[in-house]
Amino acid sequence: MIPNADLQTTRAIEIAASPAEVWPWLVQMGQGRGGLYTYEWIENLLGAQIHNLDRIHPDLQKLQPGDHVRLTPELYLGRIPGQFYRVEDVRQESALTLLQELPTGGLNSWSFVLRADEDGRTRLVVRGRSSTPRSPRERFFRWIELLLLEPGYFVMERGMLRGIRSRADRG
Repeated sequence: MIPNADLQTTRAIEIAASPAEVWPWLVQMGQGRGGLYTYEWIENLLGAQIHNLDRIHPDLQKLQPGDHVRLTPELYLGRIPGQFYRVEDVRQESALTLLQELPTGGLNSWSFVLRADEDGRTRLVVRGRSSTPRSPRERFFRWIELLLLEPGYFVMERGMLRGIRSRADRG
């Protein structure tokens, strides 16, 4: 989806559950849905209004291309458009791919891939890719943003992976 990405991250975690047991947690992700399974207090300190579920909710188990997976409320901090990813691809119990169009004209993709091993465990691989914004000015501000925010993104995504693992491991 982003062939000439200027930034790519890949993170993974082993989960003592089958892909079928991990999948429902991925499908219900998002603000206003099941949460992002990370440090709720940090997200809410930033105004994201996240509430992480600790159970599978049957009403949140449908996700299809074109749906939005929100990171923040629709109206963030009471005045600016909220952030979201658009669902691009759903492969039941296998992969979920999301795409975000940035205000700078760039694109972010966020993919979640479930790989079963012979012991019935799952490796959850999460890959993020970002394209280069169009103008030099937008590229400059994008690199400043990444310099300042990427360490926080790492901490939050690591927390999300651990949160999914702890929920799926409990069954």
